[in-house]
Amino acid sequence: DTPSIPEPNPQLPPTVHYVPNFISRADEELLLRHIAAAPASRWTPGSGGRRTQNWGGRPGEAGVREALPDWLQPLVDALGRSGAWPADRLPNHVLINEFEPGAGLTPHTDGPLYIPRVATLSLGSDCVLDLHDSATTPPRSPCSSCRPRARWSSGGAAAFF
Repeated sequence: DTPSIPEPNPQLPPTVHYVPNFISRADEELLLRHIAAAPASRWTPGSGGRRTQNWGGRPGEAGVREALPDWLQPLVDALGRSGAWPADRLPNHVLINEFEPGAGLTPHTDGPLYIPRVATLSLGSDCVLDLHDSATTPPRSPCSSCRPRARWSSGGAAAFF
């Protein structure tokens, strides 16, 4: 049973929704097995203890589109059932980030290809999401010098929309 979008949380900006246990533990473990079984060619090394898998094509590359693998479709469908996405415009791209312990991203915006919505699903460990007001956050600033609007730690397979 897919949770629906919860009522607004006063500790979060009004456009952000936090859904604990968005998927079951069994589904989380299955997703992690699929991610681990992906061919090495699917992984792109990054900096600062991060590597990524792109599914659905690489954003911004004209004409580079591919169908999502069958194992991601139940997650995409769950986002639609939850109300996080309109049923006629479900996500067509999944970016999987793997971080070494203690690694993360500096403040950034995801750009116009990800407007008007993005979802983050934490698998395998807790996740801390620092949200910043882009009007007050200098570009390329380390998190320690930013003013967080909200800081939320998730447990289990939590989702942020």
